[in-house]
Amino acid sequence: MSDKRERVRRMDMGPCALCSRPARSVYGGGAVRLADGGCLCGDCVRRLRFLYPLSPSCDPLTRLDAGDARSAMNGALDRLEDLRHRYGDRGAVFRIDAVIRERRSPFRQTLWHLHGIGLYGRMEGEATLARTGARIRILSARIDPGLYGQGGEPGVPMTLDAAEKDLDAVPGDLLVK
Repeated sequence: MSDKRERVRRMDMGPCALCSRPARSVYGGGAVRLADGGCLCGDCVRRLRFLYPLSPSCDPLTRLDAGDARSAMNGALDRLEDLRHRYGDRGAVFRIDAVIRERRSPFRQTLWHLHGIGLYGRMEGEATLARTGARIRILSARIDPGLYGQGGEPGVPMTLDAAEKDLDAVPGDLLVK
């Protein structure tokens, strides 16, 4: 007998508690194990992430059981429509929690690092600073490597980089698209 058969492991965590698709946690699958032992696939996690944003200390989705996740998924569309109505039918909204200015050479524009969280939608391209109405060109969206997520996704702490001469942004401001 070969030891090779014993070393083969499954690449999925089992069926998703909401949609019954295989939940994969490796290779960017993004699955999450629930409190009752069930799991959510990456697609269902992305649909619920704006309701349960990641924090550096924990993932609030891991505290839910399958029933709570089902009821949250049923109310997710209504909550998303409430957010869109609240922010004037914008495509994406990002809340700024910290602003860091990086001085560069005199011949290059100042680079601003805007730390915060996406409330909904995907931030890329150009956005408007809601308080002042200034247009901001977003160069990139970066995610903390310790947390799951892709650039610009809602509910995931990230850093947006912008090259602007003067940026009148303070913590608590919103970037809207």
